[in-house]
Amino acid sequence: MCVELYIEAGIRAVEVGALLAGRDPVTKKERLPKLDFVRLTIPRRVYTNSHMDVIVEAVKRVYARRDKIKGFRFT
Repeated sequence: MCVELYIEAGIRAVEVGALLAGRDPVTKKERLPKLDFVRLTIPRRVYTNSHMDVIVEAVKRVYARRDKIKGFRFT
């Protein structure tokens, strides 16, 4: 979703969940949190309400086609 938001509307985002959780230092297995979040990087002093409306619409469009969006595999 992060890359899709950037492509859709130039919105930078970062995944906050499995990738950020990393691996368990003892077992070396991936930590899988119960929830995954996306953090949008929106400077609060720069954007207007109109900008927020554009961001909301972009998130809606990406969410609507979420089943068609492929992911990335990290190795």
